[in-house]
Amino acid sequence: MNSAKTKLLFIGLLLLCFKGFSQLSQTHYIPPLTSAQNNSASPLEQFIYISTPSTTNVSYTVMPAGQPSTSYITGTVSNTNPDEIALGSGVGQLFMPANATSRVVSNKGYIIEADAPIYVSVRMLAGSGSQAGALVSKGLSALGTTFRIGTNTSENPQDSLLDFISVMATEDNTQIDFSALPSSIVIDNYSGNVPFTINLNQGDSYIIATERVNNNVNAQALIGCLVNSNKPIVVNCGSANGTFGDGPARDYGIDQIVGLDKVGKDYIFVRGDGNDAWENVLIVAHTSNTTVRINGGSISSILNAGEHLVIEGDAFNNAGNMYVETNNPVFAYQGIGGQADSEANQGMFFVPPLSCETRGNIDNIATIEAIGNNTFEGGLSIVTTTNASVSINNSPYPLLETLLALTL
Repeated sequence: MNSAKTKLLFIGLLLLCFKGFSQLSQTHYIPPLTSAQNNSASPLEQFIYISTPSTTNVSYTVMPAGQPSTSYITGTVSNTNPDEIALGSGVGQLFMPANATSRVVSNKGYIIEADAPIYVSVRMLAGSGSQAGALVSKGLSALGTTFRIGTNTSENPQDSLLDFISVMATEDNTQIDFSALPSSIVIDNYSGNVPFTINLNQGDSYIIATERVNNNVNAQALIGCLVNSNKPIVVNCGSANGTFGDGPARDYGIDQIVGLDKVGKDYIFVRGDGNDAWENVLIVAHTSNTTVRINGGSISSILNAGEHLVIEGDAFNNAGNMYVETNNPVFAYQGIGGQADSEANQGMFFVPPLSCETRGNIDNIATIEAIGNNTFEGGLSIVTTTNASVSINNSPYPLLETLLALTL
């Protein structure tokens, strides 16, 4: 069960110098998830964690989409009193089986509202306890109309590897187009052509799922997929299971992403504890002729719209940092490992772009080390400006040069 600690390592990723979106919001949308039906990927216990910077009580309501108000979960949180909400185990309100995807559903996922800003994260165990995953809700910052998808690359074909896109509409009469997909893609429970269009009403969801075992193209078929909508939607994506390596091991790598209007051209990545083969950065271009520079060097790649670049772990510098700059806004994802000798300890998350226009505190992410009764090891990576003051649990951290992976 050590595989979980990679995800826990970055649930509370602190970016004190970032652009455009925050995890703190009064409204949060959680589109449903799916996984490969192999036992090594099947979902187990699932939880929602809610916290707030407020020193006074904040009331919240967790609304299972499409369910009667009698099923709503209500409570209060404060800065010193976060909540853990158990959602049950297996398929249900949060998880759909892969063989039920490729159809509009009105009774999956969650909408969470509060009377003051809150943080929301969703965490789960899976695969007989061998896997785990987590995603952080981006709140209202998640709403967008143009997205590019990222997943693991999953080079080794196995029946436990599945990639997905999950969308939830926030308004009625929402048209969503899925394009930039290979013609030979095999989508679970879908026999039509690509690209294609669906229509959703408020609270409806739709999942596209592809399994690596079906053909070689499926390994990276969803990476770079263009999701366009005429009204704001929320998107979760990733792999359950997946891997950035080429061995037989695998793990969950999922997150909630934001739209094109909130991504950027400058990114900092901080290395985890994995091997070069799965300590990877995934850059997805939205615009043709997008140039990519790594660590201030010359142009290393030129990408067209929807193309992607995997930057291997050997590109991190000796301090464990990587700076990527592009001439057009890109979507950035990071694959990260928990152990150098175990490809099974992996995670993947969506990375915000760098900017020094917005700074703030993270106060606080609830029980960052926990998934239910399971406690894991982990740590934090903090990116900030030179000579910044950093406090952890209200105590100044004296060894700033060892805490910060990069100073700008």
